[in-house]
Amino acid sequence: MKNRKNNPFFRTSAAVFASIVLSGSSAHAVSNSWAANASNTWATAASWTGGVNIPGSTTADNTDVATFSFTLATSGKTVTVDTTRFIGGITFGNTSTFGYTLSGGSLRLNSGGVIQSTGTVGAHTDSISTPIQISGTSAATAAF
Repeated sequence: MKNRKNNPFFRTSAAVFASIVLSGSSAHAVSNSWAANASNTWATAASWTGGVNIPGSTTADNTDVATFSFTLATSGKTVTVDTTRFIGGITFGNTSTFGYTLSGGSLRLNSGGVIQSTGTVGAHTDSISTPIQISGTSAATAAF
């Protein structure tokens, strides 16, 4: 009978198993981009790229970045924040003549979070009419 310790398959399997077990759980960022030319609620997964990952959770210490850069074709769009969302940052990068409006529930910008506008063309205004709360021990910034 062969010794399993010397079997390459056993050693590789054991190493993979150990790395999974010992790695523990970690926060998984689900940064995503709004992908709909429509108004909708923040919680509507189909409005985000891939239709699955909704950035911003309802618990603290979230590092997700929500990006609004879909070029709006016909009019401004409203994204209604369904509940208080903890977020690591917000980026507006829309290049059309129409803007986004964030409204509804609160957005809590976590420690080190950034709200920025990166769109370099297009005469539009993006608006945040939802309450913004800054949480954590580090500074947050806004760049426009």
